[in-house]
Amino acid sequence: MVDTTATSAKWQQAARAQAPDSRALLAVEITHPDIPIPVRTINDSAEHTIEGNIYARNRFELRLAGDVEGEAPRATLRLDNVGAALTQWIELGRGGAGAAVRLLQVIDDAVEWELTLDSAGAVVDHESAVFTLGFDPLLQRPAVQMRHDPEHSPGLF
Repeated sequence: MVDTTATSAKWQQAARAQAPDSRALLAVEITHPDIPIPVRTINDSAEHTIEGNIYARNRFELRLAGDVEGEAPRATLRLDNVGAALTQWIELGRGGAGAAVRLLQVIDDAVEWELTLDSAGAVVDHESAVFTLGFDPLLQRPAVQMRHDPEHSPGLF
C-alpha cells in the first residue's frame, strides 16, 4: 500500500484547483498469472510512465460497487477502443477470470492511492471490454473443507 501522508496536501490542492498545475488521473494495471505482460492504461490523451512502466492512453470508465444486501459487491471496468492486442490478451487469460486489476490514482506520474481487485471475467464486443471486479467472496465459503457430522462421518457419532 502506498503511504499517502506526505502527498495528501498536494492531492487535495490538485483536486480543488480550478486550473491545477498537476492533474489527478486514474490508471489501470491488469495482470494475469498465465500472461507475463500486463495491460497498463491511463485515462488521458497521452502516455505516462508510472513506477518505470509505460501506461498507454485509453479511455475507460470505472463504476464502483453498489451496496446491495445479500449480494457480493461488484464493480465494473469498461475499456474503450478494444483492439486485437487486448482481445487476444483476454482470450489467453481464459476470459479475464483470475486477473488482478490494480487501480491507481496518480499526480505527476506518482502513485497517490491504489486498490487491487479480483476479476471475475470480461465480456468483449467490437467497442469495449467490460471487466467485472470485486473481492474473492471469502465470507461465503465454508470454514473447513469437510465437516464431521453424522452424515459424513457416521463412525464418530
